[in-house]
Amino acid sequence: MFSSDPQVITELILTERFIQRAFCMLTFLITEISRECGFGIQPKDWEEKDVEFANKQLEKLVYHSAFQFHRSKVQAQINETKEASDAVEKQKQRLVNQNKDMNIQLGNNEQEKVHLDKSVDANKLEHERCS
Repeated sequence: MFSSDPQVITELILTERFIQRAFCMLTFLITEISRECGFGIQPKDWEEKDVEFANKQLEKLVYHSAFQFHRSKVQAQINETKEASDAVEKQKQRLVNQNKDMNIQLGNNEQEKVHLDKSVDANKLEHERCS
């Protein structure tokens, strides 16, 4: 539910004109499903010629603010996705390098095994000669 007491801003800048009037802004309604905010002016507090102008300027203000808000959220999501992608790429490169190292180690171990097998065979021959 909206707050029972709207906040009142007594000075408001709309485009190039400075208008000193009562401006009514309802507080935010935040639920698990949505977030809402109500904006408006009190027409009785304005000169009749300024009401339409103020409403148009207020509409522009809300539109641009919402646009900027969503643009910032989208940019944050893009940044988060890029960071996640970079982390995945970095992990992938780490695993590729680890695989290369393990293949090199496997090759070294195979060479060492061949060398040790030859040494065992040589030792058997020598042992047979000595016996």
